[in-house]
Amino acid sequence: MRTLETEKIRILKEKFDFVKNHFSNEGYNLIFQILKQVYITDKKLLSKKQFAQCTLQNRVLTRLLIKSGKFKKEDIKKKWWPFFGVHQFLIISTGKKRFIVDPFYKKLNEVINR
Repeated sequence: MRTLETEKIRILKEKFDFVKNHFSNEGYNLIFQILKQVYITDKKLLSKKQFAQCTLQNRVLTRLLIKSGKFKKEDIKKKWWPFFGVHQFLIISTGKKRFIVDPFYKKLNEVINR
């Protein structure tokens, strides 16, 4: 029998892999990408493999996790990092464990609390 935390970690990895494999981080038109944030529907966004900047990939991952029914908004924190402009990544809590999640750079790492 799986614990809730084990199930949340499984779902996190599954949804992360989907977003990581569905979107690329190469070549884009900044204006078009900004418009995608506002005007494109989730269904259209997920209909084909395409480029998406970090904030859009994080938005999709957040929605997928919340729609799974295992995560709440409070489990997911957006963080910003000044890196060649500004970059967004997520800190996601599964209960006792926390993960740094960045589908744009293909990173999912458990935070080790010391």
